[in-house]
Amino acid sequence: RRGACRLLDLDGLSAFVGRLRPILRSRRVRSELSASDLARLDGALLTAEDYLRANPRAAKEETDRRRDAADALITSVIRPGHPLHPAFFPDRALLHRHQALALAAGE
Repeated sequence: RRGACRLLDLDGLSAFVGRLRPILRSRRVRSELSASDLARLDGALLTAEDYLRANPRAAKEETDRRRDAADALITSVIRPGHPLHPAFFPDRALLHRHQALALAAGE
């Protein structure tokens, strides 16, 4: 009776973790990342999952801050040009490809 309706946040921390967890569990990722990088990324997602379970009604500002911190860590490990970059960041990979093609075409 006292519940609140909230819009589904497709860019929030929960969606971020939900998108990256299966990628991080894939054989390809586990074979191409070093054990230390894999542990760091897995730890970041575990921390986010634990936070979400403990704080189901956390403020969007806080979950966005945590998502951005996890994203920065992943970005520091999976840089553009890394073979796994398209798997982790398909949108960024497409943008980089488009920018490279536009630059080559002189646009």
